[in-house]
Formats: sequence, C-alpha cells, structure tokens
Amino acid sequence: MAALRRNLSRWVPEALRIGRLRGLHSFNEPLISEKFQLHEIVKSMVHEERISLEDALIDIEAKVEEHIRLTDATKVGKCESQLERMIPNIHKYGRFFSPLPLREAFHEMERLMPVSHRCHVPVSFHEIRHIFNLAQVKAIVNSVALLTFDGDKTLYNDRSSLSASSPLVNPLVNHIRAGLNVALVTAVGDPRPEAFESRLRGLMDVLKEEDEELSSRVFVIGGQCNFLFRCEKGRLIPVQDSHWKDPLVMSWDPKVQPISKH
Repeated sequence: MAALRRNLSRWVPEALRIGRLRGLHSFNEPLISEKFQLHEIVKSMVHEERISLEDALIDIEAKVEEHIRLTDATKVGKCESQLERMIPNIHKYGRFFSPLPLREAFHEMERLMPVSHRCHVPVSFHEIRHIFNLAQVKAIVNSVALLTFDGDKTLYNDRSSLSASSPLVNPLVNHIRAGLNVALVTAVGDPRPEAFESRLRGLMDVLKEEDEELSSRVFVIGGQCNFLFRCEKGRLIPVQDSHWKDPLVMSWDPKVQPISKH
C-alpha cells in the first residue's frame, strides 16, 4: 500500500501537468496554424488540386498584390479581395507592407534544390515556407535599414557569446559598413552595458578599430524593451529613457500594485 501511495504521488502530478500542457496546446494550435494559411493553401493547390508549384505561387503572388492595392485604396484593414475571401480573418494580422515575389523566389530555389522536378516526393510545407521567406527577403532587400537579431540560439549558442572566431562577425560588420543599422534584441534584463558587451565581444572588438560613425549603427535592446544602448567605439552607452520611450509608458507607475484577495 505504501508503494502504491508513493507511485501515485509521482504519477498524479505528472498526469495533471501533461493534461494542462495538452489543454494549452489545444488552445494555441488554431492560433499558430492560422498564421501559415498561405503556405497551406499553396500546399493544398499542389497536393490536392494538382496545380504545379510555380502556377500556385504565381496565383498567390497576384492575389497578394491585389490585396495590397485594395487595402491601400480603402484605408481600412478589411477589403473585398480574393485573398480576403480565401482567408476571411487575414486582416486580423495587419496589412501587407510589400508584395511577395514568389515566382522569383521559386526560380532561385529551383537552382539550388529543384523540388518541382521530383516525381515521387511532393513539395513539403517547409520547402514552401522557405520560398515565402526568400520572397519576403527579396521584397525588402532594397529598402531595409535595420537588422535585428535575438541572441541565444541565433547570434550565439544558448547562454554563450559572439566570439571573434564566429563566422557571423564578418557578415555583420559588412552589413554595418553597407549602411545598415544592426541591433541585438534580447530578453536579458540587465541595466548594465557590460552584460551585453560580453555577449557581443567578438563584434565589439572589431568595432573598437572602426570609426565612430560605423559603430554608431549598432544598438542593443534588453530586458524586453526596457533598456536601450548605442555603441561608441566598441563600448555600449545607455540611452536615456526620455529619448526613446513612449511618453505614455514613461508615465506608468513602476511600483507593482498588490492584488486584493477579496
């Protein structure tokens, strides 16, 4: 009996934990899948309607262009576009800021990985998503002014730092030299610049040898947008809150108000 009680004491909390996770997953799943409806539509056109991948992408590209044109004309989020009729709630996720050159992205991907030439393996969801991502990059390549990156598992390994030997240092410096602004946007909550300098050590060491104008294009936003730093000759300098925070946010009382138990 004692053994049974011990086992139950372990199994019941674990069962409750798994149940809560499944409940959370069931709640989030529709929200997560909605964001990929364009990808799923292309996949359905290819797999079920037997339309070629290129023709499906051309069709969606045209629908996105029409949606942008009608949205800009009406000045409201919702419009009577073909895309809106296919995805009635697409306006909830905001407007399209640029066309999607999907056909161009498709041909570039075909040169690297000819997915449309396969006879027995259909194009996958992840390959379609890659084409969409490439199209988005192509759409903004001539207008982008700021590149933002997460830290952990993006610029460097989890709880690590960007070392001088990292293969990402030279591309980052080249982007900065080309006139782009680069920012590390991280959840690390520390008001001290040294905490972020150590994470970007490889980049900071290079910027020490560069002119001040170049290093001034590097920023760090930390603590879920609570701290902003700008770079000066390889050192991070805190930016005063009044120079960049919304006045409404500045007016908030920083003290946490207790919640009544009644």
